Amino acid sequence: MSDIDGPVSASTDDPPLVGNVGQEFVQSMLTKNPKDAIDAIQHKASFRNPRCQPLLGLLDQLGLERRESHQYVVKMAMAALLEKIPHLSADKMVGLLEETFPFIGIPELRAVPLAVLDKLYPIPVNFVKQLAMDNEVFWALPARVQRQIWGLDKKLLQMHALSLINAYKYEMATWMQTLNMDVGMEEPSHPQLSRKMLRKGSASLASLTSMVGSDPRLYKCITDIFTMRFDDRDSSIYVGMKESALCACKTQLLMSLQEKGEAAVCATDRMLSLVWALESCIRDKHINEDKIKEIDGFLKQAERAEVHRIARLEKSKSIKGPKAMHGVHVEDDAESAGLPGPATQKSINRELGEASMCLRDPPAFHLIVHEIIRSIEACVVEERLPRDNERLCRLTKILCVAAESKFMFRSDDFQYLNPDSQFLETLYPYLVGFVLDAKLMEMNEHDLLIRQSEAMAEAHKEVVFIMIRSEVARKVIQVFSLEKLATKDLWMAESLLELVASCIDKVATPAIPEFAPFAYTLARRISTMISNNTIEVQDGIWNLAVEKILLNLVDAETEAHEEILRLLMVAAPKLDTQVLGSYLDTCLEQSSKSRQKHSERALEEESLPPRHLMGNSSSNRFNHDQDDDYRLGNGDGVHGTYTHIVSKYPALQDASIAPVLHAYLSK
Repeated sequence: MSDIDGPVSASTDDPPLVGNVGQEFVQSMLTKNPKDAIDAIQHKASFRNPRCQPLLGLLDQLGLERRESHQYVVKMAMAALLEKIPHLSADKMVGLLEETFPFIGIPELRAVPLAVLDKLYPIPVNFVKQLAMDNEVFWALPARVQRQIWGLDKKLLQMHALSLINAYKYEMATWMQTLNMDVGMEEPSHPQLSRKMLRKGSASLASLTSMVGSDPRLYKCITDIFTMRFDDRDSSIYVGMKESALCACKTQLLMSLQEKGEAAVCATDRMLSLVWALESCIRDKHINEDKIKEIDGFLKQAERAEVHRIARLEKSKSIKGPKAMHGVHVEDDAESAGLPGPATQKSINRELGEASMCLRDPPAFHLIVHEIIRSIEACVVEERLPRDNERLCRLTKILCVAAESKFMFRSDDFQYLNPDSQFLETLYPYLVGFVLDAKLMEMNEHDLLIRQSEAMAEAHKEVVFIMIRSEVARKVIQVFSLEKLATKDLWMAESLLELVASCIDKVATPAIPEFAPFAYTLARRISTMISNNTIEVQDGIWNLAVEKILLNLVDAETEAHEEILRLLMVAAPKLDTQVLGSYLDTCLEQSSKSRQKHSERALEEESLPPRHLMGNSSSNRFNHDQDDDYRLGNGDGVHGTYTHIVSKYPALQDASIAPVLHAYLSK
């Protein structure tokens, strides 16, 4: 080993007694005479150099165990070999890899083949499949080697990427962002961390970023996974928390790579300028005129690209005949990546569709809604009709693209259309009327207020009908009501909440998960108002918010359910025990589906990558405490919370007060 131009390792007639070879030899010898077996094993396992025996004898006399002596020799030999590896030629490295690769499964010897793999590029294909088959060995490989394997084995890439994407969806910080509709408020009711800090704190996002490294091919494969998962034809047409978290992961991976200095990779993504613009708006809690024009211009360009794509497809179909595939060219290895094959896959290169996903990133989506509300209020100040407010028209057009994202993918029809007249001619004027009512009340203009209120009452049913049909209308009304609660404009907040309650009564059941952010944020808002004595449990707004809305939305998501329970704990000292028990029973009766889904999500975590890959982040919601009082995430996600409530209010243990709760906790 002293000469790097000589042989890499000394040749021997017999293979070394390491790993399976050694185990089989020892087992075969132990069937013979014990003394002969020990002599044979010692002879085979001894050092070949005759000068070693006297030295080992001396160490024996000094009280050093043979095991320690051998470990030291192995350690020094490996150190000497590792020092020479960077200076070996490619051929010698391949030879050394062939000799040492059989020992890669042995932790004490793994460093040598790993060091060779780290320096050797490209890795011979015959080693790739063997490395991919052993999870423990794969995750011990240098990141550079893992990327080479992912590049050659796209099924493995998809499996590992999906695990990390699922992990990101289930991180506490992700769900907190996804559910928080206060993004965009100048003075949010609860402290908020910057998105950059949240990116740095995400173990799964860091692993995805490391997975991509500087390889644009890997990044393209992962972004295709985002699109294909969002365009799941078996899922609901409504966008729930899982889909929203998927959109957030798409934009945050791009931003994380940008922050890591991977500009070349980011430049391959057509969404870079859009995501960058949205991130700056979220940071500023405002979308100024220049940004609105920039986003609007980007979407117009994306639509033009879609028109050109369709034209190319039509031309291709006319040349190739009726059997031509509807979509862009799909690589031959699409099926090996776990994606649908040519027979079923439609184009995944839909620029407008990808843009709609970026706009569905919850902080961006909710910020646009807040900006629409500011523009509606500006119509009153400026004495302009909503249809004449260019800013309001553009924001609504942008929001419609985001709201229609699922439908566009489902129908394979990507268009950037002007907003429906129902928004500018009916919904927004109705909301302007609310703002005017509030001002008339301040001015004590009772006659005008009566006439205005009569007109508003007539429009109420029409607005509810629009809300049932349109997510844009639902989101605008929801956020407007939350803003009015935050500013303690209780009259207007109550009027808006009545619209939401009427909509919930009539909306399709599959749409309920879409209400999860509103339920979560409303529960937090009412909790704060109860704590501050802004409202009381006897007030009409409590009855409207809790009994007519929140208890009907408890099945939207487990996290919303959890927040509603927190609200009830805050209000419990002011509630009659019988009423509290009734509320808790209703929560359990209404939440069976979401609790079952949460249990399935907890099981899904078992398929996530090894913990050391994901880091030691405390953000994983299934393994860490939500707070000091009780755990979040055991079983159905809320069992611990109900147990805590009962321990705090022992009267609830009486089965006659809360029979459903009593039966639930008795299981």
